[in-house]
Order: sequence, then C-alpha cells, then structure tokens
Amino acid sequence: NLGDGLVQGLAITGHFLEHRLAPELVGRPLPAARGRLMRGLAR
Repeated sequence: NLGDGLVQGLAITGHFLEHRLAPELVGRPLPAARGRLMRGLAR
C-alpha cells in the first residue's frame, strides 16, 4: 500500500529530524501538519 510506505518513510525521517535537529528545535515538536499528514495517510 502506497500510504503505508509513505507513513513509514515519514516516520523514519521524523526520527532523524527529531534527533539531528533537536538543538535547532529547542524543545519544540515537529510541525503539527506533519502529524496530521501521517494520520491521514495511515487511514
């Protein structure tokens, strides 16, 4: 399923964004729109 692959890809990139960009995010989460996209694709 294409949606499953996209969700997996976003999850992997999210991991790296959170861990590699953590100093730049200064405790802020990734944008909420990203989470909404992942939830929408997972349906």
